[in-house]
Amino acid sequence: MVSLLGTKLKFWFLSAFYRQERLTEHQVREETQKGNGLGLAIVRSICDSHHWDISYHYEDKRHNFIVTF
Repeated sequence: MVSLLGTKLKFWFLSAFYRQERLTEHQVREETQKGNGLGLAIVRSICDSHHWDISYHYEDKRHNFIVTF
């Protein structure tokens, strides 16, 4: 789900899998996981270059991201 409220872009997805990931580091993935773990690092780089803020929290089996412009 994605929503835009003023200067905040909020997006989230459901997942029973939780691992607190740092938004600034490349994550090493297990062989059973898809992807290479660069997605959050790329998002963080884009946000930094535009002077935006990005935050993350996990609640009720939901990964929540908020980008503030």
